Amino acid sequence: MSIQQGKLDETTRRAINAAVNSGKLTDSAGQNLDRWLSEPYYASYRESMMELIEQSAFDELNRLFWERIPFGTGGRRGPMSEFGSATINARTIAESAHGLAVYVQRVADPQILRAGAFGELRAVVARDTRHRSTEFARLTASILAAHGFKVFFFPEPRATPELSFAVRYLECDTGVMISASHNPPSDNGFKAYWNTGGQVLPPHDAGIIACVDASEDIPTIDFEKAVTEGSIVLLTSANDSPKVDEAYVDAVCLLSLSSARDVKVLYTPMHGVGESSIYRVVQQAGFHAVDLYEPQRVQDGSLPNVPDHLCQATRPCARDGVRS
Repeated sequence: MSIQQGKLDETTRRAINAAVNSGKLTDSAGQNLDRWLSEPYYASYRESMMELIEQSAFDELNRLFWERIPFGTGGRRGPMSEFGSATINARTIAESAHGLAVYVQRVADPQILRAGAFGELRAVVARDTRHRSTEFARLTASILAAHGFKVFFFPEPRATPELSFAVRYLECDTGVMISASHNPPSDNGFKAYWNTGGQVLPPHDAGIIACVDASEDIPTIDFEKAVTEGSIVLLTSANDSPKVDEAYVDAVCLLSLSSARDVKVLYTPMHGVGESSIYRVVQQAGFHAVDLYEPQRVQDGSLPNVPDHLCQATRPCARDGVRS
């Protein structure tokens, strides 16, 4: 592989080519690094990338650029970093939000787009308790708003099923959940939802992926300004926004198949969002002998009191502390 002529200074080009030719950098890492160093929309990361090249930190550069983090039917997830095509960072999240917005606009009812009324297209954005989830959720909402969407935004962490419910309840065209599910604390992700409340399916998945991959300049708007102008609506109990939390809990309770409530339960949210969803539902449904496991109650993306810091309930060791 040879770095494209004319896009990088000669010293940088030689260093990258030598690293690829010697096997210190993979071909794909070299190609992705070239793109991030060459294209103007990655300019804010150039200094940091150059520092790693000057330090011959090729192991780190391989970690950051060995692939373009894939956008599948469930979205994107992976390790976080400040930059790099193979990681979750502000740029890859922005590309995800931009690509989703472009595709939804592309397939939307032409009458909506011709009307030109701000906010005709709707989206809802939620996040979990992971590190940087707030940052990524606000960025996503800001980009969707800049594309002309009316964005409903959960300012506090919420569970993924509630995001799915909110897409339908608020009659949205799309939804985004910032989460990496059961991945380790170092990871985060971008999950895209269609207007059905389900994750995107063919042919929409391929269409969104193409738009994400084509991302260049990405429009955005200041989050607080968008809230003031009404293009981003905060879903809180303190204002006149739709009461999604209440509607979600009510809907889940209606699914109960039995009136039996005589059961004693110890529930752990594993430092996640379960207290706002599962615990609230079982309380409202009349299960009064349900206690929270206090060591894992506090919302904390580091998962400090979960064995191995992995929130997978199916792993026996994850339940060891609760059993004791």
